[in-house]
Amino acid sequence: MKARIVFWIVLGLAALFVVSALRPDRTARAERADFDLDAFGRLPVLDGGRLKPVDTVARNALVYFRGRQSAMDEDGRRVPHLQWAADILFDRETAADYKVFRVDNPDLLGLLGSSGSDVVHFSYAGLAPHLAEIERQARLAPEESALRNRFQNAVLRLRIALIKYQSLETALVPHLYGERNVSSAYARFDAVLPNAVDIMRTMETGGRGDNLEINDFVRLTTLFRQVADSRSFLAVPEMTDGPLRWNETEWSNPGKALLARVHGGSPDPVVAAYGRMADAWVTGDAPAFSAAVEDVNGYLRGRLDGFQARAGFEYFFNGLAPFYLSLQLYVLAFLAICFAWLWNTRSLNTAALIVICVALLPHTFGLAARVYLSGYAPVTNLYSSAVFVGWGAVLFAVPLEWGQRNGLAAAAAALTGFCTLVIAHNLAVAGGTDTMEMMRAVLDSNFWLATHVITIIVGYSAVFLAGAMGLFFIVRGVCTRSLDVATARSIERMVYGATCFALLFTFLGTVLGGVWADQSWGRFWGWDPKENGALMLVLWTAMMLHAKRIRMVERRGFMALAVGGGIVTSWSWFGTNLLGVGLHSYGFMDRGFFWLMVFWLSQSAIIALAATRPEKWRSGAALER
Repeated sequence: MKARIVFWIVLGLAALFVVSALRPDRTARAERADFDLDAFGRLPVLDGGRLKPVDTVARNALVYFRGRQSAMDEDGRRVPHLQWAADILFDRETAADYKVFRVDNPDLLGLLGSSGSDVVHFSYAGLAPHLAEIERQARLAPEESALRNRFQNAVLRLRIALIKYQSLETALVPHLYGERNVSSAYARFDAVLPNAVDIMRTMETGGRGDNLEINDFVRLTTLFRQVADSRSFLAVPEMTDGPLRWNETEWSNPGKALLARVHGGSPDPVVAAYGRMADAWVTGDAPAFSAAVEDVNGYLRGRLDGFQARAGFEYFFNGLAPFYLSLQLYVLAFLAICFAWLWNTRSLNTAALIVICVALLPHTFGLAARVYLSGYAPVTNLYSSAVFVGWGAVLFAVPLEWGQRNGLAAAAAALTGFCTLVIAHNLAVAGGTDTMEMMRAVLDSNFWLATHVITIIVGYSAVFLAGAMGLFFIVRGVCTRSLDVATARSIERMVYGATCFALLFTFLGTVLGGVWADQSWGRFWGWDPKENGALMLVLWTAMMLHAKRIRMVERRGFMALAVGGGIVTSWSWFGTNLLGVGLHSYGFMDRGFFWLMVFWLSQSAIIALAATRPEKWRSGAALER
């Protein structure tokens, strides 16, 4: 009876997680509830070489600044990301007081005059007195990342965050230095434009003219040039009649559009709409704000080849956060399996399997959505590889668990899915860029590269799944009496099958990588660290199967080798990047080395645990053939 109640509790919690994820995202506080921030968040901008909604830009920026998709006001209250985006774009005085910069390095905190806390969140206004010193320290840091210490890495990261922040500050509205009405500044600029050529000729010849008119012209063009210099946030399309392409040649910013009018350009309706939007936000005029947003959408409607629908889908994708939903469900499934083993009941194993199948749906949806939004294969960078590895491991484990129903494959799937999604989240935070960024030309539209990466990542998934099942075999066998002979044989068969699968895909992926290297670099194999890592993984899985086949190792040794496969795979996947050499070296992170060492030491401890004498195992009978 107790197991049945817990069964329904587990399924109820899973349903609660799903319903909570599907609930509409409340993007505004009560005082901003009448502003149509949803429509504002869907507005398209060209950033990082990709058209994306404002919603994505705001989320990515805040994740890089403070590791969360929201800001924090002076009183410690949460400020939703779209409200922060509107403030930093249109009301920089208000945005400057939000605490959005997370600093956790003790030396950097001392430089900024803060002590007594491990983590401090600063506002831009709070960092303003230290900008010159931050810049000076950043210039002192070595160019090679391997030569920097933690303080220098922290300073450089803060400097990059400040640059990103400053580029957003002047992305749409120039700094008017005390003047709040953007539309009136644009109107004055329009007033002096008819005489712009005469004004410039007068200034060049040193003649005299209307000083007020000249001063207005010089001041406004200087201010607009602030915005014109920004290249990271392009929100104004060129004034053309045909469909817009997704490149920087047809997108600019209000500053460039306004300065172009000096040489005879016509008024830009999008620039004017953004000016009205800024004024409406500052004055609290919600209807005018919504009207300005609709004006921008109306001008772009029909000219983006369906991108506005794509932007709406990306907005929904961001709000749904499918990978975070899957992460929660994997944790729930793992806990259910632990209780199933504790109470020795199969009903909770069934509940955990159901929850894992449910978790696989948003995981799959998230991968498919990224392919649709980016236009690329599902694996293009370290972030997407982490998401894909977890997905592949769960996908392999579901049929294994369905056939055995002992909870081991489900537990391995839940653990692998959770860990890889946590890795993906930290990669997104550390990267500081859009996780669906444009690929370099050498990597784009190459069939062999796409097939090579996907194939070898599938092999990674199988190796990690086998290693997780081997880990549970060892821990459960040494520490509990619940591992019987039938279950041990079942795990052995699953690990053997996963290893065979891993050998096939890692070997095939390595060969396909050589074909791509031959086409791109003119050589099939060059003993690059990444290539050596792939070869190590092929040799390791082949050694496992060979040792098992000739009975060089028994059940216990085979499980230890499976755990060791995780160490080899992590080296091939991440470790080779830490060397900082080779054509495949990318994604270096100083924090990555620490966590990689933690993983290697923990897996080595599990292998040492497997090497204990059989009589020390509480489930020693499971070691019998």
